[in-house]
Amino acid sequence: MCRFRRSEQWDSVEANSFKCLGLNVKDPNKAIIDQEVCQSGDTFYQYFLPTQPSVFYPTLTQSKCKSYNYRKEWRDLTVSERMAYIKAVQGVRSLPSTAGRRSYFDDLVSIHASVIDYIHQTPSFWPWHRYYLRLFEEALQQIDPSVVLPYWDWGFDGDAPLANEDIFGKGSGQFGTRGDPNSPYPTCLKDGFAKDWTSYFGQCSSRNYTLDVVIYDDSAMYPLVLTSQYYDNFTKAAEAAHNVVHYYMGGVQGDLYFIDLSTNDPLFFVHHANVDRYWALWQYHHKGKEDEYTGTVDLPPGSNNQVTVQLSDLLPGWNVPVSYTMRADQGNGFCAKYVPYSQSTSAQSVSDQPPPTKPSKRSRRSQKTSSDSPHVSPIPSSWQMMSQFAKGYQPEGKAETMMGLSSSMLQRIREGEAVLDELSSGFKEARAKLLESSPEMTTEAAHFSILASLRAKAVRERK
Repeated sequence: MCRFRRSEQWDSVEANSFKCLGLNVKDPNKAIIDQEVCQSGDTFYQYFLPTQPSVFYPTLTQSKCKSYNYRKEWRDLTVSERMAYIKAVQGVRSLPSTAGRRSYFDDLVSIHASVIDYIHQTPSFWPWHRYYLRLFEEALQQIDPSVVLPYWDWGFDGDAPLANEDIFGKGSGQFGTRGDPNSPYPTCLKDGFAKDWTSYFGQCSSRNYTLDVVIYDDSAMYPLVLTSQYYDNFTKAAEAAHNVVHYYMGGVQGDLYFIDLSTNDPLFFVHHANVDRYWALWQYHHKGKEDEYTGTVDLPPGSNNQVTVQLSDLLPGWNVPVSYTMRADQGNGFCAKYVPYSQSTSAQSVSDQPPPTKPSKRSRRSQKTSSDSPHVSPIPSSWQMMSQFAKGYQPEGKAETMMGLSSSMLQRIREGEAVLDELSSGFKEARAKLLESSPEMTTEAAHFSILASLRAKAVRERK
């Protein structure tokens, strides 16, 4: 992780004692940051030199929240709120670039692509993307101050995400369906508000999911939030669930499938807002661990040289310490609160609001029992995380497949998937037993009962 101070002096040793490996991009015209990985003895350090300091060395502010951005689930937005959000997103795509690109939106796409190996399958994934969401939300509010970033509660949809037509609909107020699965790459979106988008790489917005897509649902995600005792355990599993949305909702060679192109799909930001919501919930339910930041990162990426992370680390590409981003709603520019989805008793039961005393009468769609619920397939090791567009602006030798990344990253992914599968199976078995012993109980009530027990246990354990 970045051990470079804001004053651009190394922490404890002289700069000339380092042996540095330059990772500068091939084409400077496409660069927004230069990178170096330096070694002093057995210790590796990461150094980022932004080419546009005004963007990527923002001024840090110390302030309390005077008001909050209440982030709501997409389906809870009114029609006018949805259209205002879409209009603001389109407006961000027209804001002037600070790095000579078409727009500020392209700047955001580029920084995400440029530091991809440093912010995925690592502990820094969480604070980095929290800060990224903040920048995007601030850009939205430059267009319309009333707009707040919504989230997509994909855990609610789980085994049938495509049934959510509020998201996967064809209209101008929806995110679109998919491209023609029989057409060659790219499978351009043919409907939805992003159907005419192109990225600064020059390609259309693409999505290519299969119709039987399955992602992790509430039976895995909320038990994970409530029962994970440590940051590293929670984050590796929650990021694995995040990977599934990228891989299966993007579909082979869709934008979400290629992490460097993923911000070109409008699903990216509502997806990641939900990911951040899970982290905020975990922090709420594990008092005293809100600032816990543990684990290791390979430095340089792919080296299997593991470095322990620290709260003082600077986030890759930003002049921002990790410690600055740890609270979503505690000030310093982070003033977001997540409103639980109104039609999800599960979400209400686990939220930072007082839990309901009984299940909502608004029952979610029926959950399948453990015996017939489809299983979430693990991410194949052949996942091509990087697109063909990465060539020419990424460092020499950059891994282009997940298998090409380090064994420790792959191990982290597999460990996370195993935790999710175990939690999901245990939850569904408990639900099936409860429904069998109480035939009059609804699936929604069974969900409520199990989560209420888990929440009560979490409360006891943190006292």
